[in-house]
Amino acid sequence: MREYPATYQDKRGTEEIIIKSDGSDMYFTLRGIDFEGTDFEMLTAEEIDDSKFDYEMFADGSGDVTNFKLTITIPTQFYNSLSNQIFTENLVAHIEVGETTTIDGLDSELTSLLLTTSFGEFKVEKKLEWMEDALIALQDQLPPNIYLKTCLSCKYSNYHPVGNGMFGGLCCFKNYKAELRQMNDKHDLMNLWTEESVKNESLFFVQETFDCPEHRLPTEDDWYYKSWTKLIAKNKEIELVENTLFYKEINTLLRNQFSAIKQTIHHRYEQVLKERQFYHALPIICRFEYATWGGNRQWRLELDFDEYQWSNETVKPHFLNALVYLSIGKELIYFKYQLCSSFNDELLPMEEEKIEIQKLNDTDFVTEKIEEVQQFLDCLPKRFIKEIEEIDFDDLEFLEEMEELYQVINLHKLNDTKEFHARTQLFLLDAIALMSMHIKDYEKIILEYARKMYTKEIPFCMNTLKSFRIIIAKKRLSEVNNKEERVHVLNAMNGFLTPFEEYNENDKIERPYELEYKIDYLVQAGLEWKQLIPLLKEHFPEI
Repeated sequence: MREYPATYQDKRGTEEIIIKSDGSDMYFTLRGIDFEGTDFEMLTAEEIDDSKFDYEMFADGSGDVTNFKLTITIPTQFYNSLSNQIFTENLVAHIEVGETTTIDGLDSELTSLLLTTSFGEFKVEKKLEWMEDALIALQDQLPPNIYLKTCLSCKYSNYHPVGNGMFGGLCCFKNYKAELRQMNDKHDLMNLWTEESVKNESLFFVQETFDCPEHRLPTEDDWYYKSWTKLIAKNKEIELVENTLFYKEINTLLRNQFSAIKQTIHHRYEQVLKERQFYHALPIICRFEYATWGGNRQWRLELDFDEYQWSNETVKPHFLNALVYLSIGKELIYFKYQLCSSFNDELLPMEEEKIEIQKLNDTDFVTEKIEEVQQFLDCLPKRFIKEIEEIDFDDLEFLEEMEELYQVINLHKLNDTKEFHARTQLFLLDAIALMSMHIKDYEKIILEYARKMYTKEIPFCMNTLKSFRIIIAKKRLSEVNNKEERVHVLNAMNGFLTPFEEYNENDKIERPYELEYKIDYLVQAGLEWKQLIPLLKEHFPEI
């Protein structure tokens, strides 16, 4: 579940909210009422209260909230074809729903998009009916080597020929990749787009700004039903490998077997969680043709630790996965399969096998290699469960309460200066982080500075904040013994310190997501975030 900071405004006032998204649906709570919906004009209220909102009412007594303006910040992925790097920038969308819209016949409109990057600022200020058109207009402004890397730009997504709403009406066909290769027109599309395929969720709706590891940019050979026109040149090696007998056989095998193994071990896995009295979300998931970069392809059966703090002992992420890996090089591929776990050092990594691409269509070789992988899969259910049973669940820190931390230190309602708020939020978190590590020499100074800035007795000082962050980094590094762990800490601290190279003291910080990234860096660096909430409440009871 991703979280997007947003500002909601209507005739009753303006409020800051967090919109959660699973890629298909949005969720948020405002004025004590829960909302859920797929589009901004289809946010349905859990209950109706005319004193708090205006509603578009329906015959069954339910209603969608209307007559409001929304500014939402969405971290959005991009791809640089020159450096072969994926990066994330923040996209700010301004949306109006209800009586203030100006486009005839519409109940909602997208009034503007703003993308701020290290290589420039890009705006779409024309009022538009669809997010698709706005993102295409934005893509047209970007440098030729920069590609939007979201569901809209993916070759596996299509709109319905009958039409769609402003947002969230894109359908994902990644479970029909073979069929898409044979698709030529919208009649072929409709043959796939059946009631049954939607009901069993092999087809599902996605948001234009979302992304997933199976994303592929379209080439001139791909057919799809949408207005996207930014194509990428075909990688001949990748295309050659994906059309081989070996790739097709291994892909079919793993898609079938991983899904079946997940079902096989599900009951025992639920028993283990119950026995350990572990009640947080920790799903088993499958990833197919997952690409972390360029010509890399992975198939995974794994525990999803995305909502958990990294190991405090190793400063590394938790993981448990069965991995089949294929990397495409010039005239050969690198191939391996293995079970990996951060909880078991005895599971040594398997060396990659070099295989010439010309052998990937050799029937005897492919048969032998598939049988070899099948043997690995046959043993996998018992091995996977065994590794699950070795997990010390008491050491896993679920980050569900992170939202409470954001709320506790959200000062924007207590002061009239947005810039002052953003800067003070960052400073306060630095102060509490230092206190949580018991750096006593600085504790009194920190509290004094934090209180004076909070009460505006002194102006905000960016240099002071930077020096405090460096103290945190040095303190953390002093606790790390081996080189490998120091690299992980330095990587975490890199984002923790580098923002100061990007803006000076006269710059305005109007980015609420800064705070969330800041907390994430603290977590990655191994700090005990659970200590932050009580310390904040103790030292700043007025917040």
